[in-house]
Amino acid sequence: MADATMYPSALRIFQWQTLTDPNPRLAAPISAVATTITVTAPPLESDNTTVITGSFLMGIKNDEGFVETVWVPAGAVSADGLTLTGVVRGIKRLGIDYTVGAAANASAFNQDSPVYCNVSAVERLLLSGAFTGTIASGGTSWKIGAGADDDITVTAYNADANKPFFRYDKATNAWIYSNDGTSSTPFGTGAGVTGGDGITVTAGDIDVDLTDTVIFKDARTGNEARAVVTKAADGLIDNTFLTNSGFTGEIKMWSTTTPPTNWLICDGSAISRTTYATLFGVVADSFGGGDGSTTFNLPNFKNRVPIGLDTSVKTVIDDCEANWTAGANVSSDLDAVDFKTGSNSVKLTIADAAGAGQILGYKVISVANLYGQTRVGMWLKSSIDLDAGDLQYKLDDTAAIASALETINIPALTAGVWTKVYLTLANPATDLNLISHGIYQVNDKGAFTLNIDDVAYGENYEIGATGGSKTYTQHANEMANHTHYWSTSQVGGGGASGPCPNGAATSHGTTGSWASGGWGGGLAANNMQPYMTINYIIRT
Repeated sequence: MADATMYPSALRIFQWQTLTDPNPRLAAPISAVATTITVTAPPLESDNTTVITGSFLMGIKNDEGFVETVWVPAGAVSADGLTLTGVVRGIKRLGIDYTVGAAANASAFNQDSPVYCNVSAVERLLLSGAFTGTIASGGTSWKIGAGADDDITVTAYNADANKPFFRYDKATNAWIYSNDGTSSTPFGTGAGVTGGDGITVTAGDIDVDLTDTVIFKDARTGNEARAVVTKAADGLIDNTFLTNSGFTGEIKMWSTTTPPTNWLICDGSAISRTTYATLFGVVADSFGGGDGSTTFNLPNFKNRVPIGLDTSVKTVIDDCEANWTAGANVSSDLDAVDFKTGSNSVKLTIADAAGAGQILGYKVISVANLYGQTRVGMWLKSSIDLDAGDLQYKLDDTAAIASALETINIPALTAGVWTKVYLTLANPATDLNLISHGIYQVNDKGAFTLNIDDVAYGENYEIGATGGSKTYTQHANEMANHTHYWSTSQVGGGGASGPCPNGAATSHGTTGSWASGGWGGGLAANNMQPYMTINYIIRT
């Protein structure tokens, strides 16, 4: 076997010499490789009667004084104790492997060579290993103490001046521990719990005074105000529970125009990225990037209701993974370093010679139908500040945005900042079979670059998306295909005139039918569901 991993508690230690057999010896000579040994006296238990059947280490001493250690396995001793079979010769003199021998440690012995139970260095190392923890003790319990009512201490012998310990404390009849070697804390009783405002710990019982008392505190820096406070007198939790609860970025409905502490009204305001760093770390620019560097926007629920996120409704017009066709004095390239989604953005480099009123770049796209949509979203990044309306986004059902169906002003852009812009469609009911889109320069801005990425539509495919309207005017394309007719008899003797679909007058001399004229005023209809106004607030 290899080195022992557990102390061999079955390894017997005894005295071979007895009053009746004071000089046990070899009954016959043995060679250096013999594994059967006969002796003149049996190895006996302490009763001096029972032959030992367990394993033990045997010593044999030759005429020159050399002692060989021999392992006698359990069951190797005959019933009369005088024959030992299957022994292992030449056990190592050091280490904790007591079952493997070596030829270099074995010798031949003459008859009458003395034999005895050998308590060798191996036995000492086994005991040391069990005490120092390098091998297991072999038992299931460990007793420490002198059998008296004393303090009993186990100390961690590390480099600390005051050593950590755990101790049975006779004064309290309980176990205590110390991590610093000085102060101590009881195990398991709760008495080691310290009190706070309105909290009393006595003999392991924790009592909380519910009268105007802070019963929970968040001690993290910057969160000292977060506490659950009880209402004076009646012990009920008051509305400061809301003040100090909630996850950063959580949105709730609120019944007044003044939000509680640590909450803000969701009105779209631009707020400081530094002052509200925790909130910015959660929502980032999902609801608007503010000035692009020092502020960001809160969600804006004014005149809006929330709707669940549905990423499946996103339809990509152009993922900007393929290059655009550049306009005059403009170059177009794929930018694999600066992009928002995928692996590239389209980068338009506008030379100073590019002027006002020209196309900067466009791309032919797969056929897109924006009927029923309200807006198009995209990521844009300009190398210079741009005012709202300096650039326009165009969509067309002809190539190269030659006669755009949609021309939408792009909002202001801050230099060097990726900005998600949402462009409201003017005529979605007629935005059918679109095959090209692009960017048009209204005002001459000199030389600059413009990156475009992830042009898409869909009402609620990302956090912060907005859509819908309070009023709605129905378009002809949204009506079921139909024609109005009425019958008439001959009128006025010579015939009658009536409106036709093309607005011209047609004379009918006989009974017939014709299309009606236009009806209705074309006003926008109220699109609001029954509602009650409430505020939304967000946890900072």
